[in-house]
Amino acid sequence: MKRLILASILFALLSCRKDDGAIDFDVKRNNIVGDWEITQVTQEIRADTLYAESSNTLSISFYQDGTGTKEVFIGTDVDIEWLYQYNPEKVVITGAPSGPLILGSVQFYNIIKNEKNRQIWKFEVVPKNGVVDVYKLTWKMDRK
Repeated sequence: MKRLILASILFALLSCRKDDGAIDFDVKRNNIVGDWEITQVTQEIRADTLYAESSNTLSISFYQDGTGTKEVFIGTDVDIEWLYQYNPEKVVITGAPSGPLILGSVQFYNIIKNEKNRQIWKFEVVPKNGVVDVYKLTWKMDRK
């Protein structure tokens, strides 16, 4: 009888964790939905050394239905689609090349911080040719 009770309690605890995970997924995804002001910091790495660093600002909007808009030039927005992954936390954005550094229209962002009013995302771009080994980009996002 004790084993049956213990098994029931264990089953209930494991079931609750799965539900909490689903709720946490929704909360974390909903944190992303909205209008954001981004400070993009770009580090240019050559021969394993930081060669140059620059920053610029842009805007992005994420809508609940998995679409959005991204500023590619001042006053010029393009439509995007986005997908959130919970574990590990990532966002995939399609449809908007991000300037000359991005070769293609699919970008994978690692989420470092996911809060309602503050996000930090990082990603890397390896150019197909040239002297730069990798561009390391960080998005520091504040809700508008």
